[in-house]
Amino acid sequence: MPRESTIYRVLIASPSDVFEEREAVQNVIYNWNSSNSVDMSIMFEPVLWETHVNPELGDRPQSIINRQIVNDSDILIGIFWTRIGTSTGIYESGTIEEIEQFMESKKLSMVYFSKRQAPIDQIESNQLNRLRKFQKKCEQLGVISTYEGISEFKMKLNQHISKIAFNLTQKQNDDEYFSKKIETTASNYNYQDDKERLRIQADSQQELDFKMIEKGISHIRKFNPKKIVKVLDVGCSDGYVTYSRFSKFDDIQIVGIDISKMAIEEANKNYAGDKFSFRVANIEDDNIQSDEFDLIFCSFVLHHLEKPEGILHKLWSSLNSHGSIIMSSVDDGTIINYPSNHDLEFLIQSTDLIKGGPDRLHGRELYSHIMSLDPEPVNVKMDCRVSTTVNMDKKERLNYFLDCHSFRSGYAERLANLPNSAPSDIKLAKKLKRITEEQKNRFINEKGLFAFEIIPIIIAHKP
Repeated sequence: MPRESTIYRVLIASPSDVFEEREAVQNVIYNWNSSNSVDMSIMFEPVLWETHVNPELGDRPQSIINRQIVNDSDILIGIFWTRIGTSTGIYESGTIEEIEQFMESKKLSMVYFSKRQAPIDQIESNQLNRLRKFQKKCEQLGVISTYEGISEFKMKLNQHISKIAFNLTQKQNDDEYFSKKIETTASNYNYQDDKERLRIQADSQQELDFKMIEKGISHIRKFNPKKIVKVLDVGCSDGYVTYSRFSKFDDIQIVGIDISKMAIEEANKNYAGDKFSFRVANIEDDNIQSDEFDLIFCSFVLHHLEKPEGILHKLWSSLNSHGSIIMSSVDDGTIINYPSNHDLEFLIQSTDLIKGGPDRLHGRELYSHIMSLDPEPVNVKMDCRVSTTVNMDKKERLNYFLDCHSFRSGYAERLANLPNSAPSDIKLAKKLKRITEEQKNRFINEKGLFAFEIIPIIIAHKP
């Protein structure tokens, strides 16, 4: 049946030395179109002077190119390697003139610089020096992207085009002009809205958590076999995870902290005793005594905080010598869903964009942040929980959806319920609630749906 799509013209601008990249851009765009254009009602058309410029005399060549393809293009992809190109009489090269025209028109320009090795006989020092000056200028004007090889270039370009497409779909729909994060803030997460999912997540994560905790306690007891291990569980919620992870261990004392008074009341009611105690505390505001704990457990907490890296350093300072820290987080960049579905992609990406939403790409930062600690950790290990719908029955696919996606519309609902909420936020909340219910049914009923997610977890030891 006929379908309507909005076509965006993508100008590929470059000197002559990046012919592989020019072909790669076309392939990435065609592949993206074949996978996403129907669901998103968007298509990208690669535009090159070789294929889109007609013969014409009577004007400066670059002026003809500008008139025929540059002025009517919507997005520019500029690529450089060793050359800047040939002067147009006004600008240093045709590529530079095209980029300048785009910037003057305030249209999107994405510029990439190759870092791969070039044959010595291909390098012209004059071209390379002028190119480096232009690269520095671009770095002052905005953000550029660099790449080591064609594979990395294609991967980055595919990610960038997908993000552009998502932003373009928002501009086509008034109800998607929702309130977005303009800076990093703490999320508006509320555990009371999420208790069912938290149980599913906790049970899925238990085996891996337990393995890491065993490693941590074993490491601690190498240095003091008779030690009573003091544990801090950061963001313990209602104590279910705390108890399920640590109740089997002897000679251990656990303190659970959480910002929610109601959660701590439940934890104390259900689990407090000789081994467990719970208290209300805001890890971002409250002080933790230095060298107070032997093991710190922090599961799915940091991505909700305004300054997660600072909190990590704070926790590290409260860890005893030879102590262990265990952390897990999320990364929506590891999620794969096939067949692709625009509504589901919108639901996923909205979670990270919406005002009050968490940092859903935090998982990839764990290792780098851990390695920045002082003193530097020893024996750092990472593992992952891999979840996939392969061979799952209906109940298992439902639990997968609840764990991975059911919470996402809650951020929009909480934003919409604020006294100063905008009409677009209310529309978004309704839309995401509808999408969530539809996608839940899709996960339950589509046996051939493939979904995949990776949850990273890390353990590090203090010298």
